[in-house]
Amino acid sequence: MALKSPSSFGQSVGRLISANPSQGAGLFAGLLLVLACCVGCKGSDVASGSGAGGEEEARSNFEQVPRKGYSRVVSLTPNMTEMVALLGAEGLLVGRTAFCDYPSSVTSVPMVSGGVEPNVEALLAARPDLVVVQKGVDAKLPVDSLTKAGVSVYVSKVESAADVARTLEELGVILSQPKRGREAAAEVRRALGLGDGASVRDGASGGRSGDGASTGDGASAGRSGDGASTGDGASGRSGDGASVRDGASVRDGASVRDGGPTVLMVHGHRPLVAAGPGSWGDELIRLAGGRNVLAGGNNPYPTLDAEWVLKLAPEFIIDTSFAEGEGEPADFWAFVGEGPGRPVLRFWSEPEVLRPGPRVVRAVELLRARLVR
Repeated sequence: MALKSPSSFGQSVGRLISANPSQGAGLFAGLLLVLACCVGCKGSDVASGSGAGGEEEARSNFEQVPRKGYSRVVSLTPNMTEMVALLGAEGLLVGRTAFCDYPSSVTSVPMVSGGVEPNVEALLAARPDLVVVQKGVDAKLPVDSLTKAGVSVYVSKVESAADVARTLEELGVILSQPKRGREAAAEVRRALGLGDGASVRDGASGGRSGDGASTGDGASAGRSGDGASTGDGASGRSGDGASVRDGASVRDGASVRDGGPTVLMVHGHRPLVAAGPGSWGDELIRLAGGRNVLAGGNNPYPTLDAEWVLKLAPEFIIDTSFAEGEGEPADFWAFVGEGPGRPVLRFWSEPEVLRPGPRVVRAVELLRARLVR
């Protein structure tokens, strides 16, 4: 198997978007999150992360974020923007990236970044008191300078559905919406069969996300009950319908065959980057009932060649690339055998398949429905 640095793929993505500026902005944003953010998580720590002793690194810097009633929030990744909106705090947003487009109402928020690398001057001009960002993108952020300027920065790894739930809960505390955060997190965990998960305290110190920890207001951080809404008596929707989920649990849907179909998820063609073990795509495949053909590897985003795809012989290929035309060489898919016996599933208009965010339940539903023969 040919393995290459993911940075070469980032350069390829940049060339493609330059050639096709109007195509796939939503998928592009999700793709950058998956590759730039999640890959960036693998080699670095978050705030109080792993030390020389080899401890497991922290999933976020939640404990270091002051609790002080924030009123001006900048979000530097689309999934974080969706979470802020879902928690009823969309009105606090004073800055976003060019790819923060859901719910549609957030597009009225001024842009402070055109992509993965924030425009620090524009960011500071927005006068935020809180910046929220996914781990990976924060590498381009002058965190120390922001902190000295009195700006708090919340950084979270979001690589799995469990991370989505935890981040919703932590953001709920930080944004003074602890109940909404708990309920949104509980819905994700319930719908995807993740269990109740750890709770988050909302005390002044920030609290640890420890097992059995109190949520601070006497309410349990466990299940929100069947059909519970996300919010204090509200529907949990924000803007044009952002919500954790609608309808029954994905576990109640149609089932795949025994053992599940074998699946390869690709994120680009030049080079061919795929979802390996520990990646967001790997998580979605598993939750949807499939089996990732790359599960036995050790690289979350390997670069493959066409011959290796033939050897893997997946029953389904999921193509999450955003670009059409030059971005999707028909001769390549003809070579790997696209057809009734090996369908290639495309998600041009469903960026939730790529974004590690609160629409994860919908993403799993979309994949599950397509993986059933």
